[in-house]
Amino acid sequence: MKKIIILIIIGLIFTGCSNKETDIENETTDNKVVLIDDQNVDKVIINNMNIAYYDNFSHISFNIKNENNTTVSYSLLTIKFYSEDNILMYTTSVSVGTINGKSEMPIFLQTDVDLSEVKKAIYEIS
Repeated sequence: MKKIIILIIIGLIFTGCSNKETDIENETTDNKVVLIDDQNVDKVIINNMNIAYYDNFSHISFNIKNENNTTVSYSLLTIKFYSEDNILMYTTSVSVGTINGKSEMPIFLQTDVDLSEVKKAIYEIS
C-alpha cells in the first residue's frame, strides 16, 4: 500500500497538475495621442494641448494660462482643428470666464469625432 501511495506522489511531482491554461483574448483598442504646440492668444497662453482618442471618443485637454499679474476675463474660446492638408476637421467652443493673474484654468472636452489625425489648432478668444 505504501508503494502505491509513493508512486502516486512521485507521479504527481514529475507530471504536475494538469491545469489547462486558457488564452484570454485581449480586446485591442486604437489608443492615439496627439500633442499640439503651445500658442499665445491675446493675453493668455494655450498650453499642454493633447487629444487622446480611445473608446470611440476624442478626449481633449489643455490649460489656459495667464502669466500676467492682472486678471483677464473672456467669454468664449473657439478652437478649430485642422488635418495635415489644412482641412478643417472639427470646431468647438468653450466658455472661459475670469482667469486670475499668474494662474491657469484646465479645460477638458470630449467629442465622438475622431481627432487622431489633427496636426494643428487655431484659437480665437473673445
